[in-house]
Amino acid sequence: MNHQHWILSWTIRDENGDVLHQQPATQVSADNLKFPAPVCSALQQATVSDELNIVCSAADAYGEFEQAKIQALARSEFPSDMTLVPGTIVSFTAQSGMELAATVVDLNDDFVEVDFNHPWAGKILTYQLQIQAIGQGEN
Repeated sequence: MNHQHWILSWTIRDENGDVLHQQPATQVSADNLKFPAPVCSALQQATVSDELNIVCSAADAYGEFEQAKIQALARSEFPSDMTLVPGTIVSFTAQSGMELAATVVDLNDDFVEVDFNHPWAGKILTYQLQIQAIGQGEN
């Protein structure tokens, strides 16, 4: 199967211009693009040496922030030796076997409040991509 790939570097910024992530030159394939749809569309039209700035709404990026995804869990559901502080990322296994990550928001002796929203949910993100090479390859 013939597929397109790119060598590109990118920066993701929030609506305040703060850098959330920077990726040095990396090869990505059309078969496994992990960017929001607007970024994928722009990438399909890009040429070598293009510098793209694509603004993605929260809905197009990591979704809107959902208050229902913040849950209070009994402290007893966590290992007693687990250090929990606000900002700690904890992992859960759903009944389906899927791994879920959540961020500790608050806690006391009885409950731990966790947020299952993606850390970038509800944020308008700007993707800045620098296209260094474009190629076709056989799979």
